[in-house]
Amino acid sequence: MAVVNTVEVVADRSWSGRYRQPYSYSRSFLVKTDDANTSIVEVAQAPGIRYLSAHPDDPECLMQDFSCQAADESGLYYRVVFKYEPLPPNEDSNQSGGGGGIVMPVDAWSASGSITSGPATVDKDDKPIVNSAGDPIPEIEKDHAEFRIVLTRCVMDLSWTSVAMDYTNAVNSGSWNGSDARTWKCHFQNAVKRQESSDAGVLEYWETTWEFVYRPETWDLKPLNVGLQEKKGGKKVGIKLEGEPVISPVALDNTGKATPDSDPDVINEGKGVRVYPEKDFDIFGAPS
Repeated sequence: MAVVNTVEVVADRSWSGRYRQPYSYSRSFLVKTDDANTSIVEVAQAPGIRYLSAHPDDPECLMQDFSCQAADESGLYYRVVFKYEPLPPNEDSNQSGGGGGIVMPVDAWSASGSITSGPATVDKDDKPIVNSAGDPIPEIEKDHAEFRIVLTRCVMDLSWTSVAMDYTNAVNSGSWNGSDARTWKCHFQNAVKRQESSDAGVLEYWETTWEFVYRPETWDLKPLNVGLQEKKGGKKVGIKLEGEPVISPVALDNTGKATPDSDPDVINEGKGVRVYPEKDFDIFGAPS
């Protein structure tokens, strides 16, 4: 049960005003889910717009009102509408209390870097790392500097739990944050229940933290197409050279036949293999 796509309905954009009254804007989004029982809270949060988010065309106008309702009878499509207006003159979007009550924190993004190490089977040009005889060199490791961004998002209920289960260890299915598909991997970090109080009352919410790790070469695995067996007559048999079984892996072609005189390639015709589930990261909004 999850949101699979979110699209702004451009035809529904509106801007209105009245003499001596503040301007107001409206934006509408069509949200598609894969199950009619998907949380309506998750649906409403899918466009990534929170209370007091600024309108993209007018930063003085902030989102203060929204609605979310089914768009058809299937229960899979929803229309989410956000309305933007300036705050009254005596209110400050950065303060709680006063006339506006308690304001839940908006999304916050940060970035960091780290160094990791792991096996190396291909070089910077995706060419297999082999010795002068064309054999793969085992147990080579390389350092890898990783760029990561962190999202801190506050939500009112436990809707984050289903997102955490669906998106942890998932990679982006399409372009996200200006990068190609499968170059970002999501890790749910933690959730902490917060409580704030003022004269206006008490506000309880969950502060959740999400990490996204970037790899420009994608998160696909790229093992070399080598082995100690080959396919012959539809069966797997041990590879022999000059009548003797080989003791180290030998390059294979795409049909599984041994090619001992060739340099090995990455499996699946150099494409490697996808091992992580792919999800639409638009549910998290765009880092800003």
